[in-house]
Amino acid sequence: MSSSLLSLSLVALTPRATPPRMSDDDAFAQFEASYKRPAPTGFARPSTGGELREYLLGKWSIRKATVFSVGGISGRFQGVGEFVAYPHERPLLAYSERGMFTPDSGGAPVETRNRLMYDFSDERKVAVFFDPTEEARGDASSVVAALRFDHSIDPSTL
Repeated sequence: MSSSLLSLSLVALTPRATPPRMSDDDAFAQFEASYKRPAPTGFARPSTGGELREYLLGKWSIRKATVFSVGGISGRFQGVGEFVAYPHERPLLAYSERGMFTPDSGGAPVETRNRLMYDFSDERKVAVFFDPTEEARGDASSVVAALRFDHSIDPSTL
């Protein structure tokens, strides 16, 4: 009887082989490939700020991945987003999204939201700003003054 107990102990202590961890780049490429769809017939890819602005207007279904190799929480987001013209002298689009974020770490899904402002003043470079204001708080000038630059987009590289 003692030999069977010893045998069980050895089995419990035997390390299991674990598959090698996929790199963040490989994981993102695999995720991105799973969502690629052919462009609709007659689709013309936007190549200027004005074309991109017209293309983005409206509601969108969104599925995206966030991948961080250092800091941040990697995971998947699924929800809805909407681009609407913003009343200002500059050609702005306000973007808002809502949905569920599921961390890759296995944590519980969390409802999230995000607000950005896209400035199409320059046809060659679209400036994207983080919008820290609450829903429609204050007049347009104070909302625009509170924006924080995030990144820019060159429409000719899309």
